[in-house]
Amino acid sequence: DVKLSELQTNLSLKKTGTVTPGTSPNGDSTSGSEVVYQLTVQNKPVAGKDLQTAGTVVVTDTVENLITTARAAILNAGASLVAPYENGLFLTASVTLPSNAASSDISGSCELPKNAAATDNSTKVTCTFKNLPVGDDEYVVTIKARQYADPVLQSNVVNQIGSITNKAVANSTDTAPLDGK
Repeated sequence: DVKLSELQTNLSLKKTGTVTPGTSPNGDSTSGSEVVYQLTVQNKPVAGKDLQTAGTVVVTDTVENLITTARAAILNAGASLVAPYENGLFLTASVTLPSNAASSDISGSCELPKNAAATDNSTKVTCTFKNLPVGDDEYVVTIKARQYADPVLQSNVVNQIGSITNKAVANSTDTAPLDGK
């Protein structure tokens, strides 16, 4: 018999995006610039409410408008100024856990699709955290991407002029056993 808990989690996701200065041959905040997204996940306490550890939390972020090898060649005009990261892609992702997580069973990692290529202009990043306790600790996903902002309005994309839209989601579908086993 497994008795499921009626306790819940209170996940929050905060996202910021900043452009790294000096990363594009055409100037800051232009196509080819590195955009760093920081996604901060918490299992926040709520006054007067019993909450539980989030056993598995999955954060997904589909990063679009990625520079591709073809676009990089155009931006570079023969020079190698907009280059892929060490993984061969124009996108990289990592997890930072709070310092107190090192001595616990809390973990986190990110994956890019196995078939991701430097020719993809969109890639889904999936990061998984295990055992996020209730508290004010922050669990951070850092995504670095070389992106482009198309200066021409495309008929199938609204408000694309000079902007990049990016949405992320955090969810947890598991419930801890009532008796902790």
